[in-house]
Amino acid sequence: MEIEGIIEAISYKTKGIKVAGKWFNVPDELFNNLQKNQKVKIVIDDFGNVIDIQILGYEEVIDKDLKIEALKASIEILKICLQLGYADFLYASEIRKEKSLEFILKDLNTIYRKILEMLK
Repeated sequence: MEIEGIIEAISYKTKGIKVAGKWFNVPDELFNNLQKNQKVKIVIDDFGNVIDIQILGYEEVIDKDLKIEALKASIEILKICLQLGYADFLYASEIRKEKSLEFILKDLNTIYRKILEMLK
């Protein structure tokens, strides 16, 4: 039987891999070349022993916590940009202040909505 999926976890203690939510014991000669997040096709016998593993590629999985930290940093950068942009308005004419500030706020609002969508 063949199972195709991404290696979700590796146990060096038991020399096993977790693919498609199930743990499989892997022979030593096949185990050495495996890494987490690799897309693989494993061939198992009737008893659940791994006979062969084909590495199909590498699936990049971005950690959710890392993604949230990056988005928080983006929000902080947006705040700084707004503060710097507003500081420049102090020297501009009144008409220019309203028009430019309005456009900047629309842009920031659009970016902020996109960030919130990414967090969902």
